[in-house]
Amino acid sequence: MITIMDYPEYKKKYPKNSMSEWFAYQAPLVLENMREEYQDVKQQLSGSEQLRAEEIIQEYEQEFLK
Repeated sequence: MITIMDYPEYKKKYPKNSMSEWFAYQAPLVLENMREEYQDVKQQLSGSEQLRAEEIIQEYEQEFLK
């Protein structure tokens, strides 16, 4: 997984890119991790918690993967 610690290397490769572009670059990886973690804990959540977790993932998709 790419983390914020990798930002300096990214900045060397793409010096004109901003921090927001870094987060846009990182967004699909973060979303993938969110989905994996949700699947790991899904059985431990109540029905309303599962719905809220799914809503959060959908909100993230809409916001960052436009």
